[in-house]
Amino acid sequence: MQLKTYISLFSCVFLFYANCQNNDTLKVVEVLSKKDSILKLTVLNSSVPHYIITKDKLNELSAKDIGDALKYIPGTYIKDYGGIGGIKTVSYRSLGAGHTNVEIDGVILPNTQTAAINLSQFDVFSISKLEMSSGQVQNHYSTASSYVKSNLISISSSLIDLPIKKINIKLMANASSINAYQGALFYQQKLSKHLSFGIQSLYQFGNGKYNFNIQNIDSTYSAERQDSNLQNVKIKGGLTYHKNKLKIQLNSNYTDNQQKLPGAVVLYNPYNDQSLKNNTLNSTFTGQYKTKNIAIGTNVFTQNNQTIYRDNHYLNAAGYLENQYANRTVGGGFIFNKFLKFETQKLFIGSDYKQAYLTGDQFENSPTRKNINSVIGLSKWLWKIKFQANLTHQYIYDKTPNNSKEISHFSPFISLAYIPFKQYKFRIRSHYKNNYRLPSFNDLYYNAIGNSNLKAENAKSFNIGFTYGISINTSTFETTLDVYQNNIEDKIVAIPTKNLFNWSMQNIGDVLSRGIDISFLYAYKKKHISLMFSTSQSYNSSIDVTEKTSLTYEHQIPYTPTYNASYTSTIGYKKYDLSLSLIHTGNRYVLNENLPFNALEGFIDLGIGLSRTFKLKNQSIYCKLQIANILNNNYEVIKSFPMPGRYFNLKIVYTFNK
Repeated sequence: MQLKTYISLFSCVFLFYANCQNNDTLKVVEVLSKKDSILKLTVLNSSVPHYIITKDKLNELSAKDIGDALKYIPGTYIKDYGGIGGIKTVSYRSLGAGHTNVEIDGVILPNTQTAAINLSQFDVFSISKLEMSSGQVQNHYSTASSYVKSNLISISSSLIDLPIKKINIKLMANASSINAYQGALFYQQKLSKHLSFGIQSLYQFGNGKYNFNIQNIDSTYSAERQDSNLQNVKIKGGLTYHKNKLKIQLNSNYTDNQQKLPGAVVLYNPYNDQSLKNNTLNSTFTGQYKTKNIAIGTNVFTQNNQTIYRDNHYLNAAGYLENQYANRTVGGGFIFNKFLKFETQKLFIGSDYKQAYLTGDQFENSPTRKNINSVIGLSKWLWKIKFQANLTHQYIYDKTPNNSKEISHFSPFISLAYIPFKQYKFRIRSHYKNNYRLPSFNDLYYNAIGNSNLKAENAKSFNIGFTYGISINTSTFETTLDVYQNNIEDKIVAIPTKNLFNWSMQNIGDVLSRGIDISFLYAYKKKHISLMFSTSQSYNSSIDVTEKTSLTYEHQIPYTPTYNASYTSTIGYKKYDLSLSLIHTGNRYVLNENLPFNALEGFIDLGIGLSRTFKLKNQSIYCKLQIANILNNNYEVIKSFPMPGRYFNLKIVYTFNK
């Protein structure tokens, strides 16, 4: 019944398009101007929430990794464990990390084992652009997997861009007063007019020790944060060929990570003798072909991941616990776009295939998952209305030695945007999307926490809002407002336990999430002076609506603040920039019942930074000194995991181009 309904819906859509193609009463050309978002955060001409953070904006925000940068996007909440070994995962509008894909240089990063990508593993050293979109993918080359989930984080690295200069060299050093250090090298060379080679490496290390104060019932406990030791090595190399309509990229990267896992500070005990070792090797091939009428994208990838988790004080007969896992994923896909007069109007179709294998001593039945994702869609202007729609299909086949399971699910998306005034940058937008999130291997099969009866999470998302921007002489104003509702069935919630490796998985039933996201920006620039102020405000109510007789009925779900806001301000004079950033997160609850002893206080994180760029003929030196958490508050994003207080950070980047 569901399949017939969706096929009928899209048949009507395409028939309607065919009838309207030659009867447009107004030819609308969508201009993608850089001035639409002068500071590259909110994209005003998008029909869905879409945000771009450029390299310069990342420097302004003093972001250490992708997780830090995403804190400034309306509707996002980053679960951050602090320290230099802490995990960071994203929740957007109460949809957990399993509803967000992470795409690197056009290829979705696979993670069938946990479904949640650790955002702290992505440094900002060589990133040229970071994007986040909700509802609809915003480029021509992402394959079907990018359309399946509700949200997409897209990371573009400088390594794959064909350089203008023959040789590009970049060196980076970063040190902080919480005993965390980074060193990095970037080298790129143009081998010919159309071919370039690049390699980059990053080494991160330190013990991450810092003093903290934490409230324990009726007293304050002071100690030094332990067990944050980290050694991380990343190496990435790539070849890029770009000639006329064709672009080919071949990348390979290797990561070796060894770290201690900081534990929860419980009963005046800050120690946690647990460690995590993992290494990952992945290789990707991507091809892009574009003409005036079509655009084609294709990719092939393979990823191998080895993980070892050890607890030296585990209470068992051996006196310790060591778990080892091996996760291998292979796949590939394509997308075909047919432009209709302009690139912003198109028909597209695509599909991809992924196969994942997981073995480990904590999995009695080593699972295998085969996944085929497909998408078909349309983007079309009808007078002053932009219409976008797509239909995705997921086919999943899970197999263990003792069992097998097949799942087939169709998910529609539809968006309408209306531009009432030709002379003003004002747009009313709305969209609906169905999101289907299958439990991960850990959710289903992991011995300690796995639940083979866990149901898939099904969410229906609605959004309506507007965007507006205006430039007057040397000033620019931008604002957006979006009202949304998510109806979530069988929501899967990961509740952290006493460490960062073991979680408790549960379906908490049905959740009703409603909220408002607001953003505002003002910018001024004249001669040598520039000023910028921006803010985003998010109000969110995400309550359990499973059963009226339940003790948790209409209670806010765990780790979901009702209020979240960010503020940034920058003053520039010649080659100097003074930046101020503030994150304000409201109260949360750590368990399903909204009782006083389950409450977690809100917090404010205030930082300030001063930077200058020194330029020579073919060289430049960028220096930035930052004071983080000026208020010196050891706030808790996750209960019993205190964040660092006030600390200092110095970053120096040397660039050479020839």
